[in-house]
Amino acid sequence: MICVMQMANLSVTFGICGCLLACLAEPSTSQNTQIVNTLTAEDARGTPVALDTLPRRPHLIVTSVLAISQDSEAPWLFTGPSSPSLLADLDRLPLSAASRARLFPTRRSLDGHTAFLEPVAALRRGGTYTLALPRSASGQASESRVWTSELRVEDSDDAGAALLHSYPPVEASDVPAQLALALATYDGWVEGIEAGLWLEDAAGQAVPGHVERADCADYDSDAVSCSVWYPDPAALLAPDTRYVLRSGGELRDAHGAPLPELRAAFTTASAERVSQALGQPPACALDEQALPFGCALVGDDFVRLRLVAAPLLRVRAQLGEQRKAQLPGGAGTSLDFVGLSPDTEYVLSLEAIDAALHTSAFQVTLRTAPVLPTLSISETYADPAGPEPAQEFVELLNYGRERVPLRGLTLADSPAERGTSIDSDDSLAAGARAVLVSDAFEPDSALDPPVAPGALLIRIGKALTRGGLSNAGQILYLRDADAHRLSGAPASPAPRPGQCLVRVGADPRSLADRTFDYAPDGACTPGY
Repeated sequence: MICVMQMANLSVTFGICGCLLACLAEPSTSQNTQIVNTLTAEDARGTPVALDTLPRRPHLIVTSVLAISQDSEAPWLFTGPSSPSLLADLDRLPLSAASRARLFPTRRSLDGHTAFLEPVAALRRGGTYTLALPRSASGQASESRVWTSELRVEDSDDAGAALLHSYPPVEASDVPAQLALALATYDGWVEGIEAGLWLEDAAGQAVPGHVERADCADYDSDAVSCSVWYPDPAALLAPDTRYVLRSGGELRDAHGAPLPELRAAFTTASAERVSQALGQPPACALDEQALPFGCALVGDDFVRLRLVAAPLLRVRAQLGEQRKAQLPGGAGTSLDFVGLSPDTEYVLSLEAIDAALHTSAFQVTLRTAPVLPTLSISETYADPAGPEPAQEFVELLNYGRERVPLRGLTLADSPAERGTSIDSDDSLAAGARAVLVSDAFEPDSALDPPVAPGALLIRIGKALTRGGLSNAGQILYLRDADAHRLSGAPASPAPRPGQCLVRVGADPRSLADRTFDYAPDGACTPGY
């Protein structure tokens, strides 16, 4: 029997497996209307949840009309929405390398027609995923069809949580024996935080101390929940000794899911250490302002600080009314202040604090730029099928409301150079796109993507940059005539032959990874 139910504006169709949890189930996308699978979801407490507002650690239940083969790895969970290339892969198998790269690890169990899945790690807050059964999942390929269902994760602090940082950093060395605190930060709301963190010595014994929930604004601006462990006054750590910052099963997210246990080891110094200090980067970029402690990219409505810190230094900063904090991570530290007024002076105060609470403080006045042109690098094509660098291109988008003149803009692949200048008198209307190309570019090349009819082509010389766009990936900078950064593109992911990279991040000036990604199904859309 086929059953159709309408509830809360959701129309849900079920096959012979019955009508279960209609408001939470997802119908099959199979072309065979007689084979209809169902998908339901629960949180860690067993409470039914909707497929478009999932928690980050859901329990997914797929019921198939045909029994799912024990030999099949499916159902599979993929990052991102479905696509023609993914559907084709699911139909023919095996999965291509591109589809396999999208697989999200899950724990799976089978019971005849039903599969139970749990993501191994927390899903991305606000993320889109695709759950799929391939054609061969039932072992009866002649009767089955490809089935997919799109899932969306709730974008809120209560959707779930994952560890962001621990302090001291994992495997840090030379941690002072007079350690003043240790902490763990999470990107969502966490329950049980007051009892779920402790420091363990080399013998496995807990170091005397207590735990408090802390204001994350003092430690990690990206965090929602922060747990700080303070040692008892007499609890000095032993020198040259390995300790482990641990959390246990008391930590749960807002849906009751347990968080993975933390085991972050570090080693104390063999002798008393001197206070560390912030370091000066070797050089600031052309569009950055040199500061006593690093570099500042100053826009018309934001300031981005790029700091090079010692491994154990955490940073607190204030610009105007905004407070920021960040724990040490990687080779450097970046702090962003947004929503500022153009052409306005702000006082920046910064503190660098080491593990023993020794503090270095700085203060400087910064002035934001006048209102800048609203241009973004929206698409790049670095590894064309045709000749290089002739067939490379960079697409610009005017994301603002006013027409923008293009003369005097520069495109560079070096932080310290102005790059190639645009000498055209053309301008770009609000919402319009321009395609920057070399003098030898062929818009109707049979080997490369066609340019939109009537698209604005701006020819800027023999190559877009000094030697053309790098096939290994290289940062790009779009600047105005006064060297203000208007937009950027990161070096990662690296270009692929015949494929375009498109902007997926919201900040047009960010050079961070994940602000660009491969165009869906390899499609390029220059000028569209």
